[in-house]
Amino acid sequence: MEIYKKISSINSGLLVFSVAMTSVAAVQADELKTIREAITVQERQLDSLKLRLERLETANSRADGRIEETLILPSNNTAISWGNPAPKFSAKPEGFTFKSRGKLQADAMYADDDYGSGTEIRRVRLGVQGDISGSTDYVAEIDFSNKKVGFEDIFIRYKLSEVTSIRVGHHEASVSLDDETSDSNHSFLERSLHNALSLGRSVGIGLETQGTWWSLNTGLFGKPESDTTAGQNEGWRFASRLLVTPWQNDQQTLHMGVAAYYVELDDDGDYRLSSQPENHQLAALFDTGTHSANDISYTGLETAYQYNNVLLQAELGQQTVDYMNLPDASFVSGYLQAAWIITGEQRSYQRGRGKFGGIVPTNGVEAGGLGALEMALRGSYMDLVDGDIYGGKGHVYTLGLNWYPRAQLRVSANLIHFDVSESIAVQPQGSTDHSGNSLVLRSQLSW
Repeated sequence: MEIYKKISSINSGLLVFSVAMTSVAAVQADELKTIREAITVQERQLDSLKLRLERLETANSRADGRIEETLILPSNNTAISWGNPAPKFSAKPEGFTFKSRGKLQADAMYADDDYGSGTEIRRVRLGVQGDISGSTDYVAEIDFSNKKVGFEDIFIRYKLSEVTSIRVGHHEASVSLDDETSDSNHSFLERSLHNALSLGRSVGIGLETQGTWWSLNTGLFGKPESDTTAGQNEGWRFASRLLVTPWQNDQQTLHMGVAAYYVELDDDGDYRLSSQPENHQLAALFDTGTHSANDISYTGLETAYQYNNVLLQAELGQQTVDYMNLPDASFVSGYLQAAWIITGEQRSYQRGRGKFGGIVPTNGVEAGGLGALEMALRGSYMDLVDGDIYGGKGHVYTLGLNWYPRAQLRVSANLIHFDVSESIAVQPQGSTDHSGNSLVLRSQLSW
């Protein structure tokens, strides 16, 4: 009987212990379930935050046409950002960056029988750009087209403040909105007739500064590298461009400017002004021929107005040449153009250099969209007839259609009509008057 009581007591204890353990296990299971549910909720919230971050990064990168993914190398000092299609290398503590840049353009041209047809590689440019520090950056680009190697932008820029900087090296003398606009971003395949009056690139020093509604670009330059001769004085050139932007917001931009330059020619003193009728494969139907001169001066006016996806712009300029053995002559040129981005995108505007940027499709083909479509119309005029100079005068009208499948790609067509009179007789067909049509097609990749 005593043994039975002891066994019963033991069994009762085991039962109590078992019930207690079961209760503990149930509580732990409930707690574990609660923790798992909390973790699941947090994971969903984290996934949602990641998705929002990706969307914001994508939207931000699309604002300048790039979608970047960044890889931090094990050293923790270097990062690689892949920005479609070129990578960018960054050394974080030092502020040094390095990125490739370039463009490829292939053209096909069809013209009236008297002026021929053909194909060409219009441009092949390869280069690099980046930062040396927070206040110094650089660009170096070479042009490999036209079966020769030439210099494009090769300069170092020193930022004196947030609004003032100095460029030293081979770069553009800023005298025209048409010339400042990159050929990658232009609404047309070639710049207007007016661009023949620009100075182009040469070695020099330039100052860029701006205020709340104005900007100034000025510089002192030498002769273009391709024209220099050893043992001779190369001459010099001074250029200045003052711009005002009284209206600039998300919806509209009003741009106005005045530019001037003076060129002291080299020891040879040879000067020639010429232009093709906005088709690189046609002959230079506007051409003064080569004559000795002392100096050249220029003044020009420019304006542009952008309202959402429509951009209007115009320029007018006059160049005066002080010839040595001929009377002084003045040449006039200008253009008026309009561009409409059918799909609704808007060009960016850089007030410091006074120029408009390229088109970034809102819905590129990589996202299943159509890309961006643009239509543009331009009328240009040039008069190179004055005194004893008969370099031709007339009009060129261009209709442009552009398709941007994505930010780096472009397919374009330009239909061109030209009328030129009083041109020099050594031009094709030995005629002083020219009238015709041409069609130019281009495929472009730029980064």
